Amino acid sequence: MKVQATESSQALITSQTIAAHPVPRLPPAHRHLLKEEALSDRTAPGLSAVEGTIAAYIESWNETHPGRRQAAVARAWAAAGRYRDPVMASDGAAGIDAMLAGVLARFPGFVLKRTSKVDSHSGPNGAYVRFAWSLGPASGPAVVEGVDFGTLAADGRLEQVVGFIDRMPQG
Repeated sequence: MKVQATESSQALITSQTIAAHPVPRLPPAHRHLLKEEALSDRTAPGLSAVEGTIAAYIESWNETHPGRRQAAVARAWAAAGRYRDPVMASDGAAGIDAMLAGVLARFPGFVLKRTSKVDSHSGPNGAYVRFAWSLGPASGPAVVEGVDFGTLAADGRLEQVVGFIDRMPQG
């Protein structure tokens, strides 16, 4: 005699199995964590390695002096870094620098500000970050707001950033 299981009975069995055998969270020593030493020469005092990378990233968006902006790009980005959002894309340090110079020229006096904490975690393919930001006049309300998601290279610098724009003016 052959017994055929229904989808609902399979789901119940699966749920019961999961409930009976919970997966414990690994102790911190066994988790894949970023090594803060990797960025110690680029990190401001009191910041984690990831926060230091994101601070350099934000600095690069706001720096009007080409040499200082290129230095911030070098601190924040891996050599083959890639940036994508709904309105811009760039590859490599020179491409990212040119993109930032264009944003600064188009929106003089605007500053990019991080508006959330930096969330990060490591996975089997590297480390990931996300944070919210706003763009607007230094002393005025934000005009554009969004969230960036990124992947980090082994040295802790950004390999890729994908930006999502949550709010921007029409037209």
